Amino acid sequence: MVFGEHKQSPNPDMGGTENQDVPGIYKLIEQDIGVSEIVGEIFKNYHNPEALYLGFNYLLQKGSDGEATIRFIAQNDKGSLGEIATKILESKSVAPGELEQIVGMPDRMKNMMALPENYSHEDVVNFYLEAARYCKEKYGDEVDVPKDSSELNFYLDTFSGHGIVAPQLSGEVEQESLVVSNTFGTAELTYLELNGPEEILRLRDIEKPDLLLLGSMGSYSAREFSAYCKKINSTAKPHVIDRYCDMVGDFAGERDMEFKIADALDLPHEDGSMDQVYTNYLLHSFIHDNRKEINREILSKLFAEINRVLKEKGSFVLAEHPYGLNIGSGGSKENIKELIAVALQNGFDISNSTEGFAYSYVIRQDVIDFKTGQGGAQIDEYGFAKYGDSLIEKLSPSMGFRFQKK
Repeated sequence: MVFGEHKQSPNPDMGGTENQDVPGIYKLIEQDIGVSEIVGEIFKNYHNPEALYLGFNYLLQKGSDGEATIRFIAQNDKGSLGEIATKILESKSVAPGELEQIVGMPDRMKNMMALPENYSHEDVVNFYLEAARYCKEKYGDEVDVPKDSSELNFYLDTFSGHGIVAPQLSGEVEQESLVVSNTFGTAELTYLELNGPEEILRLRDIEKPDLLLLGSMGSYSAREFSAYCKKINSTAKPHVIDRYCDMVGDFAGERDMEFKIADALDLPHEDGSMDQVYTNYLLHSFIHDNRKEINREILSKLFAEINRVLKEKGSFVLAEHPYGLNIGSGGSKENIKELIAVALQNGFDISNSTEGFAYSYVIRQDVIDFKTGQGGAQIDEYGFAKYGDSLIEKLSPSMGFRFQKK
């Protein structure tokens, strides 16, 4: 190996999702070919931050052998790779976001908003009015946003539904300018970040992967999910089930989507037939005896059924608000402990977690267009989601997990 002076060069735009071939460095990682081959790829791609992320992340997962290799690079390379390796070694624990910064990747979530802890109604009003101003600057006369607190309160009352008719069922989602209604597309960021580039590339490398969404609550989530699947892999087969909402059936076949009326506790799919299973704020439906408690046995049955239909290496990806007795409690710690325990008892390992938060788009026009399948995040050839100038909310308390089948 020849060590020299290296200078980082800007990474070219990969053109979104047009090229769905997986990069060479990922193929070597998937084959677990060994640290020496990966080091060769690291030096070959020293100018490419995304490839460097994949390479160094692989080394970080190889324990003492990987650490020794990173130390070797730090001690012997006098250029940018040596600097990167040194920064990694100086960090006691390198989170994915930190590694992105170390290798020189630009911030993928540059427009982030969040409500303060223990927020008040006034905080909510100020949050949405700030979002409204940004929305108006970005989209101009294309959107109609609330102009003051009075208009905003009316807007929130209109789209929250207040338990009468949810906007997802009434069709009012299409009238939103600022996101109030939870649909699959609003949480797309959470799912993409939980998957991460390696899992996205794994799915992209599969011929015709099968992805399943449990529950849709109207047609919006189902149609957004089908577009999301095609964004991951243009040959993907989206599957959606719902217990009640036969209105989704009107769009069966759209972007190859298969829809069935079915119960998540008794899935009509064969053993080992799915590459991934998703839920989108589903667990509130498992209320026990008209109380706020979630029936633990039913939750366990759900996880067991999902495990049954997953293929080897398949994963279960969920986004969830606090549920059960934790609704309105200001925290989700008990939910997180319960979900981890149930997952481990039913044949899963934890692959990734957002712990006590999740991500959401703030402006509805930034969400995937459920009609055209366009919009939302772009995914480059290295499996990284790019959100451009989208306004993003860091939701807390919330949670997201990717559980992998053992």
